[in-house]
Amino acid sequence: MHERSTRNRSLRVLLATLLMLTVSRNGISQMGPQDRTDVGFIEMLKAQAAFRAFEQERAEVSQWKQQERERIPSYNIRLSKEIAEFHHHISDMHYCQVSCKICREHVKRIKELAKKIDQAMK
Repeated sequence: MHERSTRNRSLRVLLATLLMLTVSRNGISQMGPQDRTDVGFIEMLKAQAAFRAFEQERAEVSQWKQQERERIPSYNIRLSKEIAEFHHHISDMHYCQVSCKICREHVKRIKELAKKIDQAMK
């Protein structure tokens, strides 16, 4: 998610900059000679575009976090099932003698689900 949001943000900033340049070129052609050199005005437009892109990304992250929070009950159910299956699997005490592939897979899935729950709670 993070890589995708960084790429999307870069694209949005690029598009916003291109849009601002287009707008400012159109606006510059309609401005008087003194207004064309107003770098502060152009910088203000760029800053406004960057702020809008930042706000949009912040809203997307907030929405993603809310969706993850809504998934917590399903993560808890899956985690409980995984723990029950793991306990059933090791009930013969074979884990005292060997480390089997099935045990490692259960532990891996348990850790992944616990990590998802932890991240969603933040």
